[in-house]
Amino acid sequence: MRNLLLVVLLFACESGNGAVPQDSHTQDTVDDTSELLCPLLESTSLGTVEFDATGVSGELSIEIPPDAVSFLVSVRGTNDHFYTTASLTAPDGSQWVEFDWYKNSTHLLCISCVNRVASARSGYALFVPISPQRVMQAGIWRLQLLAFDGNLPIQGLPGKAAVEVHIKRANIDPLNGSVNIRVHLSGENGRLASNAEDDPELQSALNTMGELFSQVDISIDKVSYSDVSDSFQTLHEADYESLIAESQAQPGELSFFLVGELNTDDGQLRGLTTVPGPWGAPTQRSGIVISTAPQGGDTSSTLGAVMAHELGHYLGLFHVTETALGKIHDPIPDTAPFSTNNLMSTQVGGGELTEGQGQVMRLHPAVAHSCPE
Repeated sequence: MRNLLLVVLLFACESGNGAVPQDSHTQDTVDDTSELLCPLLESTSLGTVEFDATGVSGELSIEIPPDAVSFLVSVRGTNDHFYTTASLTAPDGSQWVEFDWYKNSTHLLCISCVNRVASARSGYALFVPISPQRVMQAGIWRLQLLAFDGNLPIQGLPGKAAVEVHIKRANIDPLNGSVNIRVHLSGENGRLASNAEDDPELQSALNTMGELFSQVDISIDKVSYSDVSDSFQTLHEADYESLIAESQAQPGELSFFLVGELNTDDGQLRGLTTVPGPWGAPTQRSGIVISTAPQGGDTSSTLGAVMAHELGHYLGLFHVTETALGKIHDPIPDTAPFSTNNLMSTQVGGGELTEGQGQVMRLHPAVAHSCPE
């Protein structure tokens, strides 16, 4: 029997010779963009942004070069604030996120926006484009952010947050990539960093995750391990930020956290992360939490599928159909509505990924690209 997989709306280049490192913070320009076949990542701090009494930030201008294939804005705020995008205007004047969408919203995400956006507590990311149907535009993008209390109807809050922008540049969309991950262990089932490489269930789960992502030419490159406090073996979703603040991830690594149980006021979750996940340093306030508690005949292959599902969310994928939100389909045209065979179904057990889903994920800055000489 398939297990119900819940995700909360919070959501409930490694260099080759001569390459520019994927996670380097640089604003260097490339003189001859016709040679820019290997994707490069440029990361720039936009400083501290202030939110007024209504929760809306001042307008931010982001200059996107002609060879950009995507950009991601990372917001690092405080644990008592949620964040989302108040408005996003493309260089041609079109509204990719409509101003004031949130005032009458019955969800903590903008389903009807040209570029779908969700919300997250503490650490938030805006990822453009979130769908292969959207064509990237060069020029000045104008952005306003929103800080709020996390409830409906949305009520804005004043405050401050640090903002970065990460621009992936290439002449063509990346056709492959890799992810480096760090698995943080709380001691559940006796798992520690010292014995993780010899743990058959964990290694089988990691292999399953790698096999699933190989469908769209994304590999799991390097896996590292760290320990966190055993007090996190049983976790309530309200303590998500406290756990991920324990991250020991290095630049270029994406964090997983394995706990014994992941609870909410309404029951248990299999995994928890943001959609999409933020990027940049510090790595705190970003990560994927996975419960390893057996549920309904759970196996290591199911654990691997859950890890892969949550990684899909972090890299920008919504559920193929949001059954709890009015049966809304995702913004990717080649996924079948209500498919239980897709990895991003709300049901555990599906393993398929489409090329459209792969295209979106390969644009996320967490996906690195090894470049030839």
